[in-house]
Amino acid sequence: MKAHAVRIDLQAPGVEAVVHSPDPEDGGSLKTIYASDFLLRNGLQVAMSAGSFNPFPYFPGIKIRLDSLGINDGRQFSPQAPNLDSLLILKDRRAVLYRHFSPMTNHPNAIAGVGGMWINLLGGTNQYERHEAEAASVAGVSEDGRYLFWLIVDGRQPGYSEGATPVETGEMMRQLGAHDAINMDGGSVATLVFDDGEGDFDIRNQPCHPFITGVQRPIGGLIGFRARALP
Repeated sequence: MKAHAVRIDLQAPGVEAVVHSPDPEDGGSLKTIYASDFLLRNGLQVAMSAGSFNPFPYFPGIKIRLDSLGINDGRQFSPQAPNLDSLLILKDRRAVLYRHFSPMTNHPNAIAGVGGMWINLLGGTNQYERHEAEAASVAGVSEDGRYLFWLIVDGRQPGYSEGATPVETGEMMRQLGAHDAINMDGGSVATLVFDDGEGDFDIRNQPCHPFITGVQRPIGGLIGFRARALP
């Protein structure tokens, strides 16, 4: 199993969340984009795959719709799905998870939000979601909401990394320091990209592209973060 993890201090000065959203200058439609292009266009330090989407094309620039929540800069552009959980980053710079059967009290206070699949760690307790090992993108939140953890596990690559089950990623998130965690979209879109500090990007994981291992797929659900340079 090969995994990569990021911890983001949401209350550090200059940290901002950006969600891939429709471009008003492009007819207001949401289109697929490579995680690296999303990072570079928005001046981000890190970007990762988030919620699922449809259809599922192999090319960038294809119109898609998210399967669940999408909020960017306080504006909701995709509705909350009634059967899927979500990650919200609130205006007070805390992250919280939303369970699909709960009242949506935090949604109006969100500056950013992405839909996921299902919560697999709640209150520090593994929820024992029963699914097979797969490439995974998982978001975790500290108990006070200050820290956001993101875990990318490579999968579908025998001899290198076969992936992880939700039970395993829940335990990994707990060990990283998360109090709650949610499975986002996984499979061949699971991608983690960093700014390389020289105006380009660095793909930190090895995506399981169906044709060429290690090559990015165009993605519809993405979240990333800007941060001020450290002194």
